[in-house]
Amino acid sequence: NQGFAYAGPYPTVITSPTGETVCVVQAGSYALAVGKLDVQFDPAGRIQSWSGENNLLVLTDHAAATSNTLREDSAMRALIDEKYRPELLKTYGPVIAQVPAALNHERTPTDPEGHGSKVAPLAAEAFCRAMEDLGIPVDAGLVNAGGVRTSIAAGNYFKNQTLLEVMIFGNSLCDFQITGADIKHVFETVIDSALANPDGDGRFPYTARLAYVYDPEQPAGSRITSLRFLDMDGTWNEADDSRLYHLVSNSYVTDGNDGYETLKTAIDTHNQMTRHADLIDNQAFTTYVQRQSEEGHSLAPLPYSPVTLKASLTPSHENQTGPY
Repeated sequence: NQGFAYAGPYPTVITSPTGETVCVVQAGSYALAVGKLDVQFDPAGRIQSWSGENNLLVLTDHAAATSNTLREDSAMRALIDEKYRPELLKTYGPVIAQVPAALNHERTPTDPEGHGSKVAPLAAEAFCRAMEDLGIPVDAGLVNAGGVRTSIAAGNYFKNQTLLEVMIFGNSLCDFQITGADIKHVFETVIDSALANPDGDGRFPYTARLAYVYDPEQPAGSRITSLRFLDMDGTWNEADDSRLYHLVSNSYVTDGNDGYETLKTAIDTHNQMTRHADLIDNQAFTTYVQRQSEEGHSLAPLPYSPVTLKASLTPSHENQTGPY
């Protein structure tokens, strides 16, 4: 039962508060599966019997051998490509930039270097640029991994691609001030919970103009072993625990959602946050992409790696250019 306890039966049968049988079904997301449920009711509308299964829309031979799998119908594919796909592509709008190499997005870093997503730091940088457009300089941008929904393929990047694929929610941007010690505490608590709970990996923090190292082998309270800010002159400086830093993030995070309760507490303590209701995160990213193109640049990763998840490091990857 995709999305309901993962390995649960299809349907998952529960009893309502009034003692009636209830069949709960879920077919996942992004057209992962098609569910079929047959239910028999008595004259009073109570469920008497049921049967069903999920059919995964995966076309590999391995998947077909290990799961209920629907294979693609060639005639239906031709109909979709000829009649419907052209209309779908129109919704993406004109090409606004080029992506020379695919930009991977993953919620929790799994690469040997422990750096993770290439897309999320770009979103955080876009937030910083959006603040600067308002005349508000910030020290760093922050985005939760779940705020970005997918990787970006090489090739054309379309005007509406951000809204349709990359950042679909449309949260307002908020700028706020918290101390270096607050940032370390927030990042440690958020990452601790993300690593302990795979269902909560969307909270993993990605940044721009701020680079940090998280080491799970260190004692609680000391797992952010380095936190550096990128100055205007291009130098990296270790954060001062007592100094207030000016950050920008989306309203979903600043409101304390997705495990960011400690961030909301810190923001409330200092009482220096502005919510920009008319400045939306996905619009900021689209503007950033378009400006990169207008300035003669393609869409490429930041020139540094803001995240290092120490647990992912191997000896051959411990030395790299950039802050970490």
